[in-house]
Amino acid sequence: ITYDSTGITPTAALTIGALNQNLVLQGATTTITATSSGPIIFNTGSSERARIASSGQIMIGDTVASTSAKLNVKGSTDGANDTAGIIQDLTLNPSTGGSFQFGNRSIIRVNPSASSSMDGQFVRMIDNTSNLANTVRALELQAWSGTNASGTNTGLWTAGRTFGLQAFSNGTAGG
Repeated sequence: ITYDSTGITPTAALTIGALNQNLVLQGATTTITATSSGPIIFNTGSSERARIASSGQIMIGDTVASTSAKLNVKGSTDGANDTAGIIQDLTLNPSTGGSFQFGNRSIIRVNPSASSSMDGQFVRMIDNTSNLANTVRALELQAWSGTNASGTNTGLWTAGRTFGLQAFSNGTAGG
């Protein structure tokens, strides 16, 4: 290890701490820098769990991003009641009446220079099974959980300049 006015530089692999210990970094700002163009990799045991690529992409459950998205999550599950991707448990707790709060909020600006098709959110369910009477929903919305029967609980509210809601079905499923 070398130390000078620019900081501490390991001259070989550097291990700090031992099993069941924590690495603590203190300061107003903590910076982790990869000095090469390689990724920063997070492992548990000998298995890679996440990485930050030199492009700034964050990959969880995968080592190569399949898209140019900034966050790539890849997972799978075979449990009866399990989740392969992201679970959120959010609480909206306004303390004044008339306030408006969001569990998630996404603003997507559309600014093309040519006519295009653009989706704010895209969900695709792919069911390639055969001889199974699956129930497959690309999106399920529920606003009926809980005990409050006052006010308005709406599962889907839409607004649009041309269509509030537009649907298409090719009618190929349904036994």
